[in-house]
Amino acid sequence: MVLVDLSETVTSKLVTKGLDVLQALTLLLKPEGILVKNEVYLEEMAAIASYTLQINVPHVCIPYICDQCLVFGSRKTDFLYQPLTEHERNAQTDFIQPLSETTSTNPYELWHDYRKNTTSAMQHMCNASSSQYIDGQESEGEEEASGIDQKNSPGILMIMEVEGINDAAVDLQDSKAVLAVICSRLEDVGLSTISTANFETSASDDDDALNGFGSVTILSILLQEGYVVIRAYPRHQYCAIDFHLWSRFDLQEAAKIAMVKALHGDDDENNCTVPTTTTTTERSSSSYRIVAGGMFGVSSWRDDEKKRGPRLSDETCQSDDSPVVDPKMQRQMTETPVGVADRILEETISMIPDEKFVVAVVCGEKEDTCSSLRVLAKNKAVAPLVILSCPEVASIDDADYQEGSLETMMNCERNLLSHLLSAPVLEGDHPRIRAVVFDPSVSYYFSRIAYKVFKAKRTRLFDLKNVYAIAVLLNSAEEQWKRNLMERFRKEIILYDPNFRAEVGFENDPSMMDDSTASMELGLTYSGDKGFVHNFKDSLLRIEQHSGLKSELRNIVGGLYVFEGENWTATYYSGMPVDPAAAALEQYMSQQPVAYQTVFQLEWGSSHWTVTSDGVRRALEAALPVGVGE
Repeated sequence: MVLVDLSETVTSKLVTKGLDVLQALTLLLKPEGILVKNEVYLEEMAAIASYTLQINVPHVCIPYICDQCLVFGSRKTDFLYQPLTEHERNAQTDFIQPLSETTSTNPYELWHDYRKNTTSAMQHMCNASSSQYIDGQESEGEEEASGIDQKNSPGILMIMEVEGINDAAVDLQDSKAVLAVICSRLEDVGLSTISTANFETSASDDDDALNGFGSVTILSILLQEGYVVIRAYPRHQYCAIDFHLWSRFDLQEAAKIAMVKALHGDDDENNCTVPTTTTTTERSSSSYRIVAGGMFGVSSWRDDEKKRGPRLSDETCQSDDSPVVDPKMQRQMTETPVGVADRILEETISMIPDEKFVVAVVCGEKEDTCSSLRVLAKNKAVAPLVILSCPEVASIDDADYQEGSLETMMNCERNLLSHLLSAPVLEGDHPRIRAVVFDPSVSYYFSRIAYKVFKAKRTRLFDLKNVYAIAVLLNSAEEQWKRNLMERFRKEIILYDPNFRAEVGFENDPSMMDDSTASMELGLTYSGDKGFVHNFKDSLLRIEQHSGLKSELRNIVGGLYVFEGENWTATYYSGMPVDPAAAALEQYMSQQPVAYQTVFQLEWGSSHWTVTSDGVRRALEAALPVGVGE
């Protein structure tokens, strides 16, 4: 997992000529790895990930004064079918609400948006015939590396801390022994030592001694590829290390592990990793890296240029992007293709828990061609409100303008409005429409008219907190307008959460179905149910069991967040300590700093000043309050 907490300014920067920050960070992941970004970054994440999820963590779950959005992206992990894991936590110090309390009986309670993208940027990079990111292919950077002059020379500075030094492995008071051990480990990983130096301070002349830190030994190792500076504190069994490379960056991690293992006395060759951070004070290490200046004139700079920057490996591109499918999900066809669309509608309408409700069915010109009415008649809870298309609207054609078309549509709109306001089914105990179903027989133009009436009289016809709109697309390639219709229900009629629009594709082996029904799509918008994702997923499984179709949930889009206004009050997780800052303050006060370190870098200015070692030395002596030792 890679967790990103960067501003928009940084995130939008390019790492290479073809990759921005998020795309580059994606290359750090395994195929099943997950990239996490805080704040609303759904569209940016969906562009680079095959599976994207956005959750909204309410302010009662975290020690914040507001809700928090988190966006997850992965190439191979489909969050819809990935079980949640409650990781080990300490109830006394962890401020995050337990997963069992956050999600209760609904594992999708925090979900707001979901996206499946089969054409993500990762696939584009893998499919590019001349990609600059795949190992073994010549890239843009490699072409620059074939030039005569070196244009750039970056470096990487790693700041390390190693605690719990093993006296039996290395005596920090013996500077020669420390240098010998560290140089040996560095050379083992492939780095080349040029020279070493050491400077020791005694307890009598060291300012740190006044604070009880004892003597300090400063060791430096000059490498062909960079340098290492070690500040050793024998009394505390502690070393602070600056590890700077301007060449052979690929060896830095292995060199760090080798140095830490040498200081800890760990010679287990099978243990090739060292924890980045551990909580054990007896034996721990931590590190972080920053980009710094490099060194011009290194003989291996051309090879370094070719290796620099993120790139896709052949293994990553050749891996199967499809998530692991449970064999139980593979169903056999148990009904004829004719009834598939009916089965989808029957199952989706059953998600409404009401004992009695009104369903407006928008049909074609005749009831006998409206298959949705036949399906809904089987549900005793449904009170159908039939809306037949105006016959005169069917003759309207975009390609051939007909005089009087506007008046025809306006007359149809007035007749439909009158029909709805006078409908007996909207009187008595069921005054509002609970669901709207657009039958496959309805035309594009009449659907526009019906939607216009629904929107204009939405507060009269609907309970906006409980609206369900359904459209089955038998030929999804030619009926994009139905997707747009469901989106307009979400954005213009319902608006606020809980409000979900979903798109689901259904497919089967063409040999089992004729070409006209080999695939279809269900589009719907549903409001008023926080458990929609959970319930809808169960409905899809039941459709698969009865039809033999394989469902593919492609898109879930949530509504607008509800603004609580002046009535909002800060709420914290009930399991948090009375004073949330106390634990953090206690941890801060328990630290025992031994030095103050400032890392700075001199940049080349506009003047033609010649940099020399003597010039740098004089500048340091003038700037620092103490002299610089030999």
